[in-house]
Amino acid sequence: MAIFRGSLYSRCLDMRTDITAMLPSDSEPAPPQGIIFLLHGLSDNSHCWEERTMLPVFAEEHNVAVIMPEVQRSWYADLTNGPQYFSYVSTELPKLAEKLFGLRFPRERTAVMGLSMGGYGALKCGLTFPERFGVCCGFSSACDVWTDRESYQHTQLRREMDALLSDGSVSREKADLFVLAEKAMEKGVIPRIYTTCGKQDRLYDMNIRMKDHLARLGYGNVYEEWEGTHNWYFWNESLRRALDRFFPAPQKR
Repeated sequence: MAIFRGSLYSRCLDMRTDITAMLPSDSEPAPPQGIIFLLHGLSDNSHCWEERTMLPVFAEEHNVAVIMPEVQRSWYADLTNGPQYFSYVSTELPKLAEKLFGLRFPRERTAVMGLSMGGYGALKCGLTFPERFGVCCGFSSACDVWTDRESYQHTQLRREMDALLSDGSVSREKADLFVLAEKAMEKGVIPRIYTTCGKQDRLYDMNIRMKDHLARLGYGNVYEEWEGTHNWYFWNESLRRALDRFFPAPQKR
């Protein structure tokens, strides 16, 4: 794989921001079979997937391009008094991927995936713009921001969450995954959804509620759970399973 680490200027953010891109570089002229926008969690950055999982090996085996943006602790929100992170990831970033790397794919080969806060962001992207993202995967997702806020005892994190939820940046209409799932179903276009959660994960209950909600709406979503907690061992395996499901490895010649 060819790995690019750098920064770019985002109009939505009105600043430069870090990005990591991973592109197939096989000597044979075989274009990637799809693109994945891979989102980081609350305490991570745009490098973590590459540094802490077998992503380079998986991406090469499955011949996919991977774009990993930086969003700080924004919860993938368009902040009322700050940068427009959701618009950046969901709308501007796909255009930049096409402009900078020539990566343009039909929706069925365009995926958004993420872990924890990034799982929330991935589901938010897929359910808000199902016509753009045909595949959506959330691993140990923080499916309910309002409930998740109550778990933060760390003073700084709790202050950030209180500010985010109190200024209208994260409204039920635009940011509640349960509401967005209903709206997407009304559009008549829905993504293929795959979610996972460890049985010992602190976010297990909200993932079960999300899984059941999607099933009641008729999504035909796939959910898997196994022994595990909120850690990189679990997310590495989740990523492998997601790639096997949606971007099967090409047959070796």
